[in-house]
Amino acid sequence: MFGVLCIVLTVVAFVGNYSIILFKTGSMDPTIPQGSAAVVHEIPAAQVKVGDIVTVDRGPGLKPITHRAISVTPIGGGRVEIEMQGDANPIPSPTASRR
Repeated sequence: MFGVLCIVLTVVAFVGNYSIILFKTGSMDPTIPQGSAAVVHEIPAAQVKVGDIVTVDRGPGLKPITHRAISVTPIGGGRVEIEMQGDANPIPSPTASRR
């Protein structure tokens, strides 16, 4: 039964564009403690609102980053710039996401 459940969840994750991420750092403490796991779902960047916790890809060779959106600025063509900051970090993340 457990095997069937795993297969069904894998299909749902693939079709629904869900994935599981693990938090190796404490940058989101205390909201998301180091060592936690979370299910993430892809949405268009234009749907992100200030206060949302988002995971963004940073490009080839870099791991995704999960932080809180502290500003969302439309830059035209349906694209937005998202400024992010970890809850435990004193300053915003050095890079922003554009989509």
